[in-house]
Amino acid sequence: MKDQATGQTRGRGPSRDRAGVGSIETLPSGRFKVRVWVGDKKVGDTFTTREEAERQRATLAVMHRAAAEARPDEDSLQRFGARWLDEQEKLGDLRSIDTLRSQWDCHLAGTPLAALSLEAIAESDVRAWLGAMVLKPALVATRGGERTHAPSGRKLSRDTVSKVLSQLRQILEGAREKGLLRANPARDVHVRGRRQRGNEVGTHLTLDELARLEASTEIPEAHRLVFLFAAYSGLRQGELWGLHWADVHLDGARPEVVVRFSHKGPPKNGRIRHVPLLGPAREFLTRWQAIAPASKEGLVFVTARGRRRRRSDDARWADYWAVKVRKQADGTRVRENVRQEGYSKRLGLGRPARFHDLRHTCASHLIMGTWGAQWSLSEIAAFLGHSDTEVTERYAHLSPDHLHGKAAQTAPRGTEHLSHATPGGDRKLPARPGRVELPTPRSVVWCSIH
Repeated sequence: MKDQATGQTRGRGPSRDRAGVGSIETLPSGRFKVRVWVGDKKVGDTFTTREEAERQRATLAVMHRAAAEARPDEDSLQRFGARWLDEQEKLGDLRSIDTLRSQWDCHLAGTPLAALSLEAIAESDVRAWLGAMVLKPALVATRGGERTHAPSGRKLSRDTVSKVLSQLRQILEGAREKGLLRANPARDVHVRGRRQRGNEVGTHLTLDELARLEASTEIPEAHRLVFLFAAYSGLRQGELWGLHWADVHLDGARPEVVVRFSHKGPPKNGRIRHVPLLGPAREFLTRWQAIAPASKEGLVFVTARGRRRRRSDDARWADYWAVKVRKQADGTRVRENVRQEGYSKRLGLGRPARFHDLRHTCASHLIMGTWGAQWSLSEIAAFLGHSDTEVTERYAHLSPDHLHGKAAQTAPRGTEHLSHATPGGDRKLPARPGRVELPTPRSVVWCSIH
């Protein structure tokens, strides 16, 4: 029961503070849950500190009052946003529609901002919604990346907030184009802080690190084969998770995979492409075929239960969250999200490495020629499915070791070969040095590219 004098809940239940609009509950885990009534349901999130919870409650309270004052017969953002998504799907942009709907359902639908009529939305309302977004906890996949998600101990990333804000801006711009708004209230609203560009291109695994990955006994074989195939095929994560066995051709003189999907939609740039399999990629995919779980959809890389991998699933390459049940002193059990170390850390890389860096690994070794042949930018662009070589140039930086090797083989006698004091016609220039051949791992066997 609740003590009317103190405002606290008696017994073992969570404490609750109802000052102002909405409530803040102190959960058994020590986190603080915010709940504010909007229409006939409550909205809100959980936070690690009371200060964060108070800030969101105050923000939601202002938006709740504005929503309550809006006339119910007016066209709300909730109704228009749902229609806008349906229109986008009819346009055929199936590659992104699932992402757009997920962002809408998680971060826009059901919010006090969505309850406002379009004409009632002001820039201050958008900024209030954005203020709640930057405090919102990120959801993490549990149970090995399958269907269950729960709040984590970290906030939404800047990129996620920016993407949802961009979607809101597009929806409101669509309303303006239809004459439902005089101006777009989200036009001048942006996420504060600068985007981190230090790891924009990323890193790549060296030959030694690839060998360690292949020989690792700390990473389960099923995961090692996925990571190794990703590194030697250069496929994007969505292309890996959307690959079907019907599009895998391991036998014959031209082993290849046909990339038709990225997750459930078409691949990036909308082009189906035939990707030749390098020798190691063919070997690792053959080994995976022998142990792969059965998939009703005919997918190649599925979870241990044979289900499609989700967009947030990287096969536990990076750190992940798992649900653990902790027994308290009073006998009650509390479910907690516990951060687990990703498999990439077991390689001892000494630097951050994303799953996407496995694709970067493929591009880097092809351009350096460390796998036995040096490819041109145009060849790598076609292999990776880039729209043009300008995109490929982002992957074209060379490792320091490779540059030092090139330098050691170039004009080894220094200025003795070239002298600015000697007329050009009196001395012949040295022959152009040939391409530096670096050691090729025993396991790397190349297939011809057609």
